[in-house]
Amino acid sequence: MTLAQLRKGEQSLPAVRDVKVKFAVLNDTPGKLLPGVKLETFYDRTNLINRTTETVRENVIVGVILVTLILYVFLNDIRSSLIVAINIPLSLLFAFAMLYFRGVSANLLSLGAVDFGIIVDSSVIMVESIFRRLSSGVQSDLPLPSRILNAAGEVQRSLFYSTLIMVCALLPLFTMTGPEGQIFGPMAEAYAFSLAGALLLALTISPVLCRMFMSRPRETKDNWLVRSLQTFYLKQLEYALHHRLTMVAGFTVLIIATGAALPFIGREFMPELEEGNVYVRGTFPNGVSLRESTEKAL
Repeated sequence: MTLAQLRKGEQSLPAVRDVKVKFAVLNDTPGKLLPGVKLETFYDRTNLINRTTETVRENVIVGVILVTLILYVFLNDIRSSLIVAINIPLSLLFAFAMLYFRGVSANLLSLGAVDFGIIVDSSVIMVESIFRRLSSGVQSDLPLPSRILNAAGEVQRSLFYSTLIMVCALLPLFTMTGPEGQIFGPMAEAYAFSLAGALLLALTISPVLCRMFMSRPRETKDNWLVRSLQTFYLKQLEYALHHRLTMVAGFTVLIIATGAALPFIGREFMPELEEGNVYVRGTFPNGVSLRESTEKAL
């Protein structure tokens, strides 16, 4: 049995294609192999790679659709929802480009575990700020570009600091070493680059798209779902404000309990990645007989 090993940092699919081409040359060219000998593939990694790619593609497509629908429910404006949803593939493209320039290979976790809701937070805030200002008629005496610039200027500092806080939350992932670091390191970098790309797009592309497609936005009213959630939130907020000491005491207890549980939490962990492919290989001692190895293999 012959094994073709992939070099560190090389791409899987091109390597598999090259191996298949080499196999075809050896099988089809007379004199390359002994008479009656033919190379056959026992394990093809292409199936695993394609299934992983399908998983990532499904996550991206479903994520974009869900985010667009949820944004439409809460913003109640299809143009605003589409402007925000456009930033999802662009942010991922920015992250993958940065990973490529850094020479970091993307894996299943880095491609498929990115939370699209967090990525579009900055764009949602920016687009909603512009939409509310334009639809409410605030500063209607100013030109449209000036109104958009004023709306963007109100939230740009908040967007920067909120994105910085989310990136800082990923710092523990950057400190991981060993197998955990190899798996979660690219994911942390992809997350950080996606957030940075989303912030950059929110500050540049989103206002431009709003200028192009929101020249005359109509004033929209909140639907029943938003009104219900707002009513529920205001009741909870009112209760928390009237019982401040109870709320602070409760959160203090939770913080102390979390700190006390930290020593008992495992420090090393590996996720279960099951893509439907299992490859088992057994190695026998050098002095094993042919009969014994055949019996154990069967």
